[in-house]
This record gives sequence, C-alpha cells and structure tokens, in this order.
Amino acid sequence: MGEIRRTDGQRYDYISHIPLDGQLNESTIRFDESSKMYVMIRREAGDKMGKLAIANPPYVDDLTWQLRGANLLFLSENHLFMGSRFNQKEGAKTGLFITDLQGVVSNTIALPSGRDNSYPRMVIRDGKLIVAYYSSHEGKSSIYLAKIPSALLQAKGD
Repeated sequence: MGEIRRTDGQRYDYISHIPLDGQLNESTIRFDESSKMYVMIRREAGDKMGKLAIANPPYVDDLTWQLRGANLLFLSENHLFMGSRFNQKEGAKTGLFITDLQGVVSNTIALPSGRDNSYPRMVIRDGKLIVAYYSSHEGKSSIYLAKIPSALLQAKGD
C-alpha cells in the first residue's frame, strides 16, 4: 500500500510506501476537521485482522477483527463509527462498532445478518444512524435498511 498523487488526471506519482502485509484489499478513507486521515483497511492474508491507518504522522494500529466491506464515520471529535462484517460464534454478522480514534472498540451492535453479508453504508440524519447493508440470512441476498436510535450511538463510559 502506498500514497500516490494525481497531478493531471492521467498520471499518478508514487509518494511513499506504507509497510503493511497481508494482501491488502478494500479500504475506506475519511478526514477529520484538522485534515488527519483515517483509513480502515481489509486484509486477505496472514492473520486477516483489519488495520486502522492514521496519517499525520503515518502509522497503523491493528484492529481486533477482520474487515470485510468496511466503512467509517466520525461520531464525535473523540469517536469513530465503524461498520464491517465480523465473525461471531454463530457465524459472520454485519456489525457496527463505536471506537476511539485508535480503533479501540467501546460498543458493538450486530445487525440482523448472516451467511454472505457486509458492506454497511452509513449516514447520520436527525439523530439516527441509517445503515444500508446486504445479507443472505433469509435466503437470497437482499438489501436491508437499519435505523439506529441516538441512544445506542454512545460509547460505553460516555
């Protein structure tokens, strides 16, 4: 994985290399108000645990779960809201995670899901988190919409 710059819309310049192993796959990138960059990275090899890369300075923090179809939003100046497929004893679920800015989970919400599932896409509107995702727990893959009330969007200890 590396950092690239596009200057003319056609040519890309390689700027730096981010030393990550594990056959990197999908990623979601967000910037906070101070231009610090947060990247959730899916890995397909090694221990397959997701990575949270935070630029400025560039470093990475290991997450404690594998990422599949990851996404993230800023919940507050101190918390992220992450969504991804994650493994449970009963199988894979689409999960929502409230974390600090280093990716330490303080609250987890498992959405109704199973079998092939993931790719939560999220927006906060009118004090609710609205999440669209797909799952095949009821048979054929379908798209689901979940509305999470603001009372559940708190980090434990807040």
